[in-house]
Amino acid sequence: DGEKHSKYYTQGQANKIFHLIGQDQPRIIVVEDIVSAIKISRQAYVMPLWGSQIGPERVRTLSGMVFKLWIWLDKDKAEYSLKTRQMASPYFDEVRCIITDNDPKDYSDNDIRNILE
Repeated sequence: DGEKHSKYYTQGQANKIFHLIGQDQPRIIVVEDIVSAIKISRQAYVMPLWGSQIGPERVRTLSGMVFKLWIWLDKDKAEYSLKTRQMASPYFDEVRCIITDNDPKDYSDNDIRNILE
């Protein structure tokens, strides 16, 4: 069947959910899903997007909470990550995209530590 279905089911406005995980730091890493967020939270401050859309309103809210935004979405969203970096750059001291061959949740703790260094 050629129908496209959402990967996640959420009620309400997912772009208004700020589920921050890990130790409070001046940098936050945004990822698509909760499993990736949990794994990365062992190394960094992270927030799952419950999808892949960040949007200007969420960027502005995050800019009041942290100075650095790192975007680590799944590889198929690399182009979107780069466009989002450009949109978010005026709001942060630093905006980075992490583009890897695998989804963040597929890496070991050691791999994640190395990727974030």
